[in-house]
Parts: sequence; C-alpha cells; structure tokens
Amino acid sequence: MAEKPGFLIMHKTFRALDKLPDDQFRAMLRAMCDYSENGTEPVFDDPAMETIFMTLRDWLDEDANSYARKIVQRKKAIEKRWAMERAKKAGIDAQADTEVYDRIRPNTDEYELYQIQIQNQIQNQIQNLQYIIIRVHLIAPDDLF
Repeated sequence: MAEKPGFLIMHKTFRALDKLPDDQFRAMLRAMCDYSENGTEPVFDDPAMETIFMTLRDWLDEDANSYARKIVQRKKAIEKRWAMERAKKAGIDAQADTEVYDRIRPNTDEYELYQIQIQNQIQNQIQNLQYIIIRVHLIAPDDLF
C-alpha cells in the first residue's frame, strides 16, 4: 500500500490549536505529524498537552483508517477496470455483470408523450374554433343581434 502522504486538519481543530502558545502549537503539530507518519507516541511534560494529544490521536487514527479504506476501494476499482479491458481484448462481454442498464429510466419518452398530448389538445381547440367561425359566417349578420 502507498505511504500516506499526510493528514488533514479541519479548520475548527486548527483554530483550537492556534490558541496554544507558539512553542506548544509547533510541538503539537510535530507530534501529530510524527504520530501520523511513524506511529510514534509523543511524550509531553505538560499534562494539558498530553490531554490535547489524546483527543487528537483517535481522530488521527480514524483519518489513517479512512485513507486505507479509500486505497483498498480504489485498488478494487482499478482491478475491475483492467479486468474489463482484458476481457474486451479477449472478446468477452465484460458488461454482463454490471448494473449499468439497471439505472436507465424506463420512462424516458414520457415527456415526448406529454408533448404529443398537448399538441393534440391544441389541434382540437383550433378545430373547435374553426367550426365556431364557420357557423358564425353561415348565420346572417342580422340574425346575430
């Protein structure tokens, strides 16, 4: 597995650590980096610094576990892709085991049917209006009033 390139510090964590004096702030960041990179547990003279690191250690461990899960997930995706490429070269249908077609909506032509219905309604209204106009013309103008 690839070596983890670093760790993420959330803004709120950084702001909380920034409240420490500069020397303690730097010491905490170094301790976090050493723990993330090598697993080295820091030793602090100050019990407050020890307590702060204890709360951050669980977060650093979860960050490392999350990174490891992502690496495994991406490795599986790469292996699947290359298996599909090899299958394609061999002339085998590699899409047979996927769910690609399960996600295609079955009613994609519904909008077109709606448009046709609207057009038919408009055509019917136009025909009705034409019929009314024809009837009005057939009636003598004196008969209208």
